[in-house]
Amino acid sequence: MKKGDIIIFKAEDCWFSRAIAVLSHSDVCHAAMVYTEDSITENLADGVQVNRVSVSEGDDVYVLRLASEPDAGPLLCCADAYLQNKNKYDFPGLVLLGGLLIYRYIVPTPKILKIADHIIDAACLQLDLMIQNALHYKGRAMVCSQYIYQIFYDCGEEYRINIADGCLWNDANRTLEENASGNICLAHYQKENRNICNSFSSFSNCLKEGEEEALYKELCMAFLEAEENGQQENCLKETDEDKVQKQIASAAQKAEGFCSRLKHFLELMNCDMPVDAMFVTPGDILNHSTNLKRVGTVSLKRV
Repeated sequence: MKKGDIIIFKAEDCWFSRAIAVLSHSDVCHAAMVYTEDSITENLADGVQVNRVSVSEGDDVYVLRLASEPDAGPLLCCADAYLQNKNKYDFPGLVLLGGLLIYRYIVPTPKILKIADHIIDAACLQLDLMIQNALHYKGRAMVCSQYIYQIFYDCGEEYRINIADGCLWNDANRTLEENASGNICLAHYQKENRNICNSFSSFSNCLKEGEEEALYKELCMAFLEAEENGQQENCLKETDEDKVQKQIASAAQKAEGFCSRLKHFLELMNCDMPVDAMFVTPGDILNHSTNLKRVGTVSLKRV
């Protein structure tokens, strides 16, 4: 490994990690960058940090590097700036999954839409809390992979990670799988200049410790069920079509509320990235970057 290399961790054995993997069509859920020969910098729940690592023991991780192999100095300087500012804002899991459900293509089965509605509903209330906190905190908001993406983005055109699809959506770049007939992207169902519905249920207020993990499990199982039943054949039966369309409309309205809140939050956090860029996943960096090369895999353990 070299300084500036990107490290992609495989999904952990928990339903939240699996949900990220399912929504990003990958087996990974966390990203970091090599900081020194024996340390990595990453964004965890308690903020941006540097952690020592031991190579040759632990779990296998993917190692990626810019194909042009530019000087790592600017990357380390950008990382230092975030470390010195003590960036500590990481999206709650509900907000991350809410964004992925909005900006990714999903199978519109009644069960998936019902769970998506719950998650986006709860994520909106989480964003309300984050907006209140942001008024008293000056920094930038990033999830783990966004932190890595942002470091490379800040270094200028030569360093920026080019992602062909996955996030920063471009219809011309979608894969055949993403264009599969019947799949939907809730972001496409939002209507410009429509009054945002700010009345959300108290669903997230009812979530107790451990219940979020159960919700993530339900989401994963719903996706697996849709795949096993042949996706479109299962979800667009005539008897279900009206119900599906109503659920899409409900989820899309809440998606508008989510995006409106997130845009306001990002303005408070002085983040100049597009809203959908906040949901760059480790899977996007691993599988959809056109200017990163896979160096290989290593066994890595935090010490």
